[in-house]
Amino acid sequence: MKYILLIFLLISSLTIVLVKRENNEVTPIYIKSKSIDFKEFTQSRGDKIALLMGNNQYKFSHLKNPINDVRAIKKSLIQIGLKESDIIILEDASRSEMLEALSIFQQRATSSKIALVYFSGHGIQINKTNYMFPAHTTAQSDLDIEELINLNSFISSATKANYGIILIDACRNNPLTRNFQIRGVRGSEQKGLGQVTLPPELERAIIGFATRAGEVADDGKGDNSPYAKALAKNLKFNLDIRPILSQVTRDVHRSTKDNTPPQVPIYDDTLGRESLCLTGICTGESSKIEHTKPDEVVFVEPALENIDTIGKLMYQKEPSLGRFTWSEAKKYCKNLTLKEYSNWRLPKKEELKKILDKEEIEQEEIDLWTQKKRKDGLVWAINIDDNEWYTSPTPKEWKNPSLCVKKIK
Repeated sequence: MKYILLIFLLISSLTIVLVKRENNEVTPIYIKSKSIDFKEFTQSRGDKIALLMGNNQYKFSHLKNPINDVRAIKKSLIQIGLKESDIIILEDASRSEMLEALSIFQQRATSSKIALVYFSGHGIQINKTNYMFPAHTTAQSDLDIEELINLNSFISSATKANYGIILIDACRNNPLTRNFQIRGVRGSEQKGLGQVTLPPELERAIIGFATRAGEVADDGKGDNSPYAKALAKNLKFNLDIRPILSQVTRDVHRSTKDNTPPQVPIYDDTLGRESLCLTGICTGESSKIEHTKPDEVVFVEPALENIDTIGKLMYQKEPSLGRFTWSEAKKYCKNLTLKEYSNWRLPKKEELKKILDKEEIEQEEIDLWTQKKRKDGLVWAINIDDNEWYTSPTPKEWKNPSLCVKKIK
């Protein structure tokens, strides 16, 4: 076997290709793409920084949208105040380039208030550990694991800041999944990425994924993946990051409801009661809501005076036509009179789940309030779309329909 070192001097970069020749066939082993200048980023002094990485070029399964995804996210971040000099963009980067960027980013993060890392491309779980694929990688099996990048590197870089945000759109269908199974364990291959829970000691951090553990995310039929499209749209509102990711979940679930199964983004955080907005101050849509006066909240909708029961729980068979903030919804139920019954209330989570198991809600994608308030100030709502539902933390300022309940004595 002979090795040949080929060096091509281009106008803007040095590209090195190591190839092996065997039986008159030439196979590339390593490709280094053009070098990246981090000078502007390292000299900038902004306290909110972002590292956005998108890889399209994979020999085993080319992707169409990751580069478009990072450009869309960058555009939204700039719209809410981040400086271009405080954002690193990597497109079709090699492993060495990604690691270099993560290292430089981590150094800046130590003196930054907020650090966001976003990756769009192929990922895989191997023995319950998640890895990201660099572009142009020649990795083919678990023997090549050193050519991949452990997700912990992304988490470590972002969480050196006061607040760390990690967003991973890397659960695309990976044809190499079977090759990376645990050797000698049949059926050990796993789709998508593995479950990630941030340790409590890693304070002030949040990590989001394009879909649930063990499931596959869509690359998208348009210019962006469903996850990136929803992120780019909702980041512009500059709300607390948790409500943003909750709305992203709703948008992605709705846009992929014809998939089997639909895509449901998830996140985990250690933010506690603190709010985290990318510009440092939450000034988004929620602050612009004009609150309805109490006497305007209370009204009876004759069309909804259809009552049913589950055990000793009486409930409206259909949600209200009006939409209310959480506080308004509580007042609406308390002052509601249906037939001879008054003094209703918002349902508990488990009560609302039982109602939804029994009823078919005809409205197109809505959130219904529950009475449960979280420690972080958000409120549990249940999102319904095409008769499917899931719980979602929701800002209490958002306006949603109400479905009131009452205990029967």
